[in-house]
Amino acid sequence: GLVLTSSIVAYKVDGAVPKQDISALRIPTLVVHHAKDACWGCLPHEVRALARHLQQTRPHRLLFIEGGGTPQGDTCGAFHHHGYIGQEEEVVDRIAAWILNPTEE
Repeated sequence: GLVLTSSIVAYKVDGAVPKQDISALRIPTLVVHHAKDACWGCLPHEVRALARHLQQTRPHRLLFIEGGGTPQGDTCGAFHHHGYIGQEEEVVDRIAAWILNPTEE
């Protein structure tokens, strides 16, 4: 399967995930993103567009993480929502659980 976390989804970026031939994927796919990610290349509304390209992938799931610690510094860095600040272990556990038992949205 495939797990994408805080992926570059901005269409203006060469090589961004949505510009790839992801509609050809036929493997279980999990997209993990923070609902408040403020990184210029990973805005949540663009993640939803990415999920539409995964409709043929079974199973697939879009997982938005909420909450976490107080973000600080670079919005595209590890100590901001982009890096799941204060929730790293929870996010890893949720990814691992999905890998063991892939489910749909």
